[in-house]
Amino acid sequence: LAGLEIDNCAIEISGAEIPILDGSALPWVEAIDTVGRTELGVPRQIKKITAPIHVTHENRVLSAEPDARTGLRLAIHTDFPVLGTGELAAKVNEDFFRREIAPARTFCFESDVKAMQAAGLALGGSLDNAVVFNEEGMPLNPEGLRFPDEILRHKYLDALGDLFLGGFIQGKVNLTLPGHTANNVLLRKIFAA
Repeated sequence: LAGLEIDNCAIEISGAEIPILDGSALPWVEAIDTVGRTELGVPRQIKKITAPIHVTHENRVLSAEPDARTGLRLAIHTDFPVLGTGELAAKVNEDFFRREIAPARTFCFESDVKAMQAAGLALGGSLDNAVVFNEEGMPLNPEGLRFPDEILRHKYLDALGDLFLGGFIQGKVNLTLPGHTANNVLLRKIFAA
């Protein structure tokens, strides 16, 4: 929804959780395209970042600052053991999201899958709905990666979704080692300001 710039919709789920599909946002983009959209003619509510905000959560450093330009400029910096480091910074817009972010799948290590399934989680997890890496950092999926930096792009997708829990934000957000909990801590500070 954030990537497609949709801010008013109803979603009904008839199950315990949202289906993972192929582990990316692409099937959701295609489904939304199929049903279409309607312009409501109501002004979009936007939370403008009005002062610099800095958060340190465990080993993660997150910040937000004002930006006079419209929209959200999101930068993430990652560092994964074995998988390496990366940086992706871009203004969030629908074309960029469709082309560069939506196809990026979720990921994990093979050892994580075994541990999750032993705990009764991710029972439907497979190479069809996640990129699974061996301990040397090689993907086990026969088709390989969709992008050389697919993991970085999926972390961008995660961060965008986390921030969108508060609606549309105008400003610059920088996330070093983003994670759902840390992103939520920053979002709460943004809305408390």
